[in-house]
Amino acid sequence: MAYSLTQLAEQVGGTVIGNGDCEISHVASIEKAGEGDISFVYSAKFAKYLESTRASAVIVTAELAEKTQVPVLVCDNPRA
Repeated sequence: MAYSLTQLAEQVGGTVIGNGDCEISHVASIEKAGEGDISFVYSAKFAKYLESTRASAVIVTAELAEKTQVPVLVCDNPRA
């Protein structure tokens, strides 16, 4: 089953930056994510992957939101 990024944001109380209509059907690691996948980055240790990820969207904190070109779901605790 696929969900839009906006639908996911509503479920977790987050904010979407970018295309909220993108379809998400799987969760994957930031390094291995591809089309239809969402991933998350919760620390600076993994922030380097934000520039090259092939994920359709990522879940990040507000501090990391500008480090990627893909749509983001901003929330306080991406890991949760």
